[in-house]
Amino acid sequence: MHRFFSSALFLLCLSACSKSSNVGSVDNDTESASAPSDAGTAVETAAGLITNAACEAQISYEQRCADTPEAKSAACANGRKVDCDRVTTSFSSAYREAVATCVTATVPCGDAEACVDKKLAGTTPTAIMAQIRDNFCATCKDTGPTCKDTFFRISSDEGNGDGYLILLASDDVARAIDAQCTGSKLDIAGSGATTCREAFLNCATNEQQSALPPFPDACYPPPPDGG
Repeated sequence: MHRFFSSALFLLCLSACSKSSNVGSVDNDTESASAPSDAGTAVETAAGLITNAACEAQISYEQRCADTPEAKSAACANGRKVDCDRVTTSFSSAYREAVATCVTATVPCGDAEACVDKKLAGTTPTAIMAQIRDNFCATCKDTGPTCKDTFFRISSDEGNGDGYLILLASDDVARAIDAQCTGSKLDIAGSGATTCREAFLNCATNEQQSALPPFPDACYPPPPDGG
């Protein structure tokens, strides 16, 4: 599942992240740090530039591939495009570039994900992303000795690492995730999670979702009569 420019994005990402673990390079928004090497999908810009072309392309893709008449409607698509500025700046330049390349008017529904993952694999995390990796592995000691090596992994065979979601986030969002989801700030018991890893993924997902605008009402079926 994929996470493009939508508020449902990180519900999708949770599935991708939970498959398990190494990617390489990402965002060019800031300095990079070396690291071992369907309603809601997210869109990104080309060449690391913050533009809304990819956001609009993703919205068109989701509109075309949606299951409900409301999600397919022009009102839903147009309402979402109004928020492209906010959505675009919530995601990393590497992810924006990958989505801009992969999400085209001719791509079959459901085929964009593998292309995006292929583009992301082998990218280099930014300094704040690498910091999250280090802090996560120090916080969640039950992740084992390969935590840092597998954190940014993207693999259809072995599963994606716990840092997959982090690769999608802008540096500003990543800083919020680091501040709220690692170290003493990570509230495992209060989150309802049963493991440190699960609590981290839930927390990181919530931070990303809070940075995204909600879908317009036009994207949802009307409530039942009397509801």
